[in-house]
Amino acid sequence: MPASLPDSTAAAPVESTEALAVPTPRRDPFAKLKKLVNPPRIVGLDVARALAILGMMAAHMGVAPELVWADPSTWGGICHGAPAILFAFLAGISFALMSGGQRMPAAEELPTIRLKLLVRAAVIFAIGVLLEMLGTWVAVILPSFAVFYGALLPTLNWKPRKLAGWAVGIALVGPALSSILGNFSLQTGGAGLSLAIFGLYSLTTWLPMMMLGLAVGRLGVSRARVQGVMIGAGAASMAVSLGIAAVAMAILGPLGSGSSPLGGSSLDASDSILSSGSGSDPNSWFTKYCAMSPDERAAAFASSGGTVPNDSRANGPGVTDGWAGMIEQFPPDVVSGEAMLRFLDIAPHSGGTLEMLHLGGFAAIVTGLCLLVGSRLRWSMVPLSALGSMPLTSYSIHVLVIWVIAGPMGFVQDNLIYAVTAFSLMIACLLWAMWRGQGPLERLTATLARKAAGAAVSRPAH
Repeated sequence: MPASLPDSTAAAPVESTEALAVPTPRRDPFAKLKKLVNPPRIVGLDVARALAILGMMAAHMGVAPELVWADPSTWGGICHGAPAILFAFLAGISFALMSGGQRMPAAEELPTIRLKLLVRAAVIFAIGVLLEMLGTWVAVILPSFAVFYGALLPTLNWKPRKLAGWAVGIALVGPALSSILGNFSLQTGGAGLSLAIFGLYSLTTWLPMMMLGLAVGRLGVSRARVQGVMIGAGAASMAVSLGIAAVAMAILGPLGSGSSPLGGSSLDASDSILSSGSGSDPNSWFTKYCAMSPDERAAAFASSGGTVPNDSRANGPGVTDGWAGMIEQFPPDVVSGEAMLRFLDIAPHSGGTLEMLHLGGFAAIVTGLCLLVGSRLRWSMVPLSALGSMPLTSYSIHVLVIWVIAGPMGFVQDNLIYAVTAFSLMIACLLWAMWRGQGPLERLTATLARKAAGAAVSRPAH
């Protein structure tokens, strides 16, 4: 063996134990926060989600005046209705990001993606039902959100233009059609109808907002041009809705089912459109019927003697004719007036077309501004982005807080309690994000969705 070559069999020099020891790295609490504020995480979306959560908390826990845009002292009233619409719009954007973002999912990817999203919807639905069982007065948004989450699944491979077209179409004609359907179904309180059509969070309101969010997500929310279009289109939508509402109120009088952002009170349909030239009686059976609770309707049916559609059991065995006099009981002017009202209603939670144009435009402006600011002020937005990164957890906690403070069927209407709860929740989410990262309920839904998809992929074909 040449002397110049090292002997591979020679013993290596022994190093000291101290030299071999590797120091244990210290846990960096900021490592997870860096993931929260750096790409691919979109800080602006987390901030917008946080504003939606805080807005819904304000509506459930605080005291806010009725919104009138001409009076800045009432602007806190935007918490009524607007946060829910913003939540729906952001849900559509999240839907896009979880299914490929700007890249349209390939045909072979769709079954797995849809299964994951369907499992997420099922978990969200279950959590929403559990929150409802607490018996608070909060109109829990999660069950309806989960249903419309599932309804959006067939649209995953739609192009943005198609999504936007369908969203605008549903927003324009959906509320009026649901009103007509409600009239001819006697506004029955079936569970399916209440959940999807006649409830506080109706299909015709939520689905268009989520479809628009999905369209925006496909275009790329990180692009400055898309953010600018959102802000401009949102401002135009708000201006158009307020203009139409102002003209309609000048011609027809007060409109809608609640307060108007234009000022003044909005009255019931029988006191506005239907009594302005339609010739209908505000004390008619139809008007009284629509204001009845299910028990009151049943009592009216039982005592009607067949003069209105009623339960056949009221008159004993046999068939009671529910079709007789249907046209007289629901005259065309009443039905058309109700449909017109649903189009023109701009009040929060009315489900009207103008409400969607008004608050949907507001949601687009808020989202666009949050994206513009969030990309430039990432670290200063950390408390909000931490809260917004775990919306399911933070929403559920605020319902639990109301239950703990007020108990079943209790109310919380105190701005100090709201402020303390909101601040505490932001700090708690920030600490959790530092030490654990993903929110607990978000981690649960993601884990279950991933396991369900994995089980489906690994299942052998028969």
